[in-house]
Amino acid sequence: MLIDLHSHSKLSVCCKIDIKGALLVAKERGMDGFVLTNHYDIIYLESDDQLEFAQRYINEFYHAKEVADELGMKIFFGVEITMSKYAGSHVLLYGVEPEFLLEYPDLYYYELSDLYELAHKHNAIIIQAHPFRHNTNFLLDLNYLDGIEANCHTIFEGPHLELVSQIASDNKKILTCGGDYHHDSPRPKCGVYFPDDLKDVKDLVNYLANTNKIKLCVQLNKQNDSVIDYEFFKGY
Repeated sequence: MLIDLHSHSKLSVCCKIDIKGALLVAKERGMDGFVLTNHYDIIYLESDDQLEFAQRYINEFYHAKEVADELGMKIFFGVEITMSKYAGSHVLLYGVEPEFLLEYPDLYYYELSDLYELAHKHNAIIIQAHPFRHNTNFLLDLNYLDGIEANCHTIFEGPHLELVSQIASDNKKILTCGGDYHHDSPRPKCGVYFPDDLKDVKDLVNYLANTNKIKLCVQLNKQNDSVIDYEFFKGY
């Protein structure tokens, strides 16, 4: 099955489509589902109550899961954290349950090393999202990342596939692919191919962490005919 590892709903205020619409567009593009990675950012707090935002974030996922089940689509929980200590840098957290945010509601304040340690304590992984967006180098310390992303958001310059693949291979890191879909540009067809018996986000993380060959679907630019399948070897 093909799963996009980076997608949004209207909880992310920059997203212009509700969760049902986002799922239907993904289905039309030939994907089986996506990881819902809404923005987890201090600027989204409506007050100083961090737990209130964390609960809204959780509620949005459970609503999305109900809609996905009705449509026969797959949806998994993820978090796109805006790292307030690192300008321009976002990381994707995969492998925790939604209620994790109630225990750790202030993830946007963390040092990368502390976030990495916390993720591994919970058998989760940290992937840096779009490290070269705007042709600028936002790459964080690879010692505290499990992988990096080829990002196919069609409003930007492309996924930098050759560059991120080389970095991931040289450093024995995971390479993922996500569309970063906000409905502000055409929906890319992209993601990672997983076994059809994938059940939950723990299975997803286990596959990414332990398989030596990851097969990606990558849309190279805005044109629908620019979609390729790409096999990535971790270099173990």
